[in-house]
Amino acid sequence: EITYGDWSSDVCSSDLSGYSQIRMTNSSIQMFLNSPRLEMLTTFTPAIGDSFVIVDNQTLFGYSGPGFNGLPQGTIFANGGFFFQISYSGGSGNDVVLKHINTAPTVTAPANQSTTEGARTTLSLGSFADVDTLDNPWSVNVNWGDSTNPTGFSVSSIGALANQRHVFADNGTYTVTVQVTDMNGGVGSATFQVTVTNIGPLVTISGTPDSSPEGTPISLTPVVVDPSSADNAEGFTYAWSVTKNGASFASGTTSSISFKPDDNGTYVATFSATDKDGATGTTTASP
Repeated sequence: EITYGDWSSDVCSSDLSGYSQIRMTNSSIQMFLNSPRLEMLTTFTPAIGDSFVIVDNQTLFGYSGPGFNGLPQGTIFANGGFFFQISYSGGSGNDVVLKHINTAPTVTAPANQSTTEGARTTLSLGSFADVDTLDNPWSVNVNWGDSTNPTGFSVSSIGALANQRHVFADNGTYTVTVQVTDMNGGVGSATFQVTVTNIGPLVTISGTPDSSPEGTPISLTPVVVDPSSADNAEGFTYAWSVTKNGASFASGTTSSISFKPDDNGTYVATFSATDKDGATGTTTASP
């Protein structure tokens, strides 16, 4: 410590750090520093939240004079890959303090996207930036907005995020949230929307004979497949129509139909299934 009457100068140390400190000890004198310079040579790794009192102002007055290197109160600046914030009212209230802070990543959302229900779709997640390049690795969490489990992965460099594949089980508009967290807990997020279009069920008819004698009952059963697991779980509305030589002959609204041709002729069965969202799939068969 070197003492100069009302003030002294120290070289303070904490663990591997070393930094100069000015201490003003005369409480009745206001401190004024003319064009003070701050020179930082970071030779150790400060922890997030570490504070360094570079002016220990024990006077009754607040710090007076221009800021160190012209930095205003609260300025965040980089040094040696770390970020610090300067305060002229820190410590006991009148001290000049540097605090090592974490800067959260910034996420840029992609454009809104679209797909169809039940389709395994590759989706863009956008990109992110972090001015603190030593914050890696970053963890990425994607909430798809459809009550399914989120997708998580980690990245070691800033920039574009890798595309991810996802299946939306039902039609609708979903808000997807992309969250990026740095190794020190800083979090950034952004959202975009995915519009999912309804698709009608695919239907076929099984049990159709190549030919059948008149008077012999014919039973037909459909096969209904919908790309939406939600639509399959909800079930479908069925409709059957059977014509004989172009005229109406039989109908039904159950999942299968049975009819007995009363004469020779051309019989055509038409079946349709409608999902909960109103999309219909239709097919015909001619026994």
